[in-house]
Amino acid sequence: MKSKHFLISLFIFGCSLFYGQDTNILLVENFRNDSLLSFPLLKVLQSPVYIVNKSNIIFQKDKNTRKIIKADLSTFRLNGSYNRDDVFAFDKNGIFVNGDFIKTDTIGFVPFGKTMENKWLWKNKKGVFLNTTQLKGINPHSFERLKTKRGDAFHGYFKDEKYVYYFDKVVLGADVKKAFGVDSECFSDGYYYYKGKRLTFNNLPVQYVNAYLHKTAKEVFYNWDKKVYPEIDAESLERLSDNYAKDKNHIYYHNQALPIDKADFNQVKIWEIPNASYITDGKKIFLGNKEQENVKKEDFGILPSASFFYDNGGISLKVWNSRADSLTVKKVSAEEIEMLRKKNYNIVGRYFVLDNQVYDFIQGIYYKNIPQEVIAMINKGKHDLVNIDGKTSLTTSYDYLLYKTDDKIYWNGKETQADINTFERLNGLFNIYKDKNNIYTYSREKGLFSIKGIDVMTARGQWGFLIDKDYLYNLNYRLLNNKDLDMVAILEGEPGDCGGGPTRYLFKNSDGFWIVTSESIRNIGKTLPVDINDFLDHKSK
Repeated sequence: MKSKHFLISLFIFGCSLFYGQDTNILLVENFRNDSLLSFPLLKVLQSPVYIVNKSNIIFQKDKNTRKIIKADLSTFRLNGSYNRDDVFAFDKNGIFVNGDFIKTDTIGFVPFGKTMENKWLWKNKKGVFLNTTQLKGINPHSFERLKTKRGDAFHGYFKDEKYVYYFDKVVLGADVKKAFGVDSECFSDGYYYYKGKRLTFNNLPVQYVNAYLHKTAKEVFYNWDKKVYPEIDAESLERLSDNYAKDKNHIYYHNQALPIDKADFNQVKIWEIPNASYITDGKKIFLGNKEQENVKKEDFGILPSASFFYDNGGISLKVWNSRADSLTVKKVSAEEIEMLRKKNYNIVGRYFVLDNQVYDFIQGIYYKNIPQEVIAMINKGKHDLVNIDGKTSLTTSYDYLLYKTDDKIYWNGKETQADINTFERLNGLFNIYKDKNNIYTYSREKGLFSIKGIDVMTARGQWGFLIDKDYLYNLNYRLLNNKDLDMVAILEGEPGDCGGGPTRYLFKNSDGFWIVTSESIRNIGKTLPVDINDFLDHKSK
């Protein structure tokens, strides 16, 4: 399916382009008019989509269903960062679920996704719902996703204070006090549950060992391909970690036995973080199942939430070497050893934080004497540090390489002309911004481009397009007159091996009906062609 966000595709290098001192400039020009542009022979509605116009709201529920919904237009709002492509919406009176309305409170709204029966599970402060039907006997205040032992949550399993649920159905036999998530399934009281039912293998209940090995009373099998491993002893097999297990004879990384002697089993120690697993027998250190010859076992340890390890030679970072197609070791600053020894450091994103010191281990930059109010902001994980002209500043990010400090907006360390007090992303648009003076499109490779010829005061995002008081735009391309403009429908493009052709948007304005794509536009007259009119009538309910 083509992206529903029309403006994601950039036409920067095919436009009228001028380079200013700090900001590139695009001039508005007319879009290509194609007299041969048409709808696909096989017409399919794009869905789910709410189309919000000035006088009505159209909901395209699926490829075959399109309807006008009744809502309070002044308070209607969509759920989701870039709007439109979501099944949930709200107005002052209640919630719309997949186009259907329920009068209820919007406070405490949490969406949980689609069930196996293609119904939508969600909650608010008053209850837990399946589509627009409130489920009985479930406490909305305690109803939540079932978490793994690491605190992750996967789609499918839930719990309240009494039961474990597979979506809206109670999982019989699962103890809510002992249950936890395993990938997208559930483990409770020694047994594995698959799609809400106790899992069996060769007619025997499955017991969870770790993310890779499972067993029954008689045999061990690999979770990914269900291959049985008779050489692994089922009776003695036990979990060591998410990645490691042992039986009476061997220690296993996934399904592979490691060269660790039984005599050294009592010396085994494991370190695991989401993207790295280390194990030692007191003599050797393995990353996964590969011995690390360049790592010293003395004082070895790893740091949480990053691919770091340390030994008595300092701190090292595992870095992927694309040429060698393998992980290589990169030493980082020795200044971090003292931070590590104090044991009260914090790791937030790409930063080591200790007292008034911060180390950016991605950029390799060490910051000293950082004020505590700045440290507090870094610890919240919502801001970054940058060094500009020898001054350390706290930044707020808009996009990769585009950020603001206390008094300026920068791209890739270079000051831009954008006004910091009024600079904002336009609602529902991926890469369009404005301030009091200009409309901008943003390229991570080139920075901000100022678009000249659009009315800044009235510019806004609508339907995934840029619009002002006069026209509808795709970036700096002028598409349609804005007088009496409504979106009528959105159709998928021509089917094809590479995702099909561009999405077709059907608009109506004072000049008639229009087909719009990311490549061209076409006026198809004051009245809809018979085939299009019949198609929309047939799909409407």
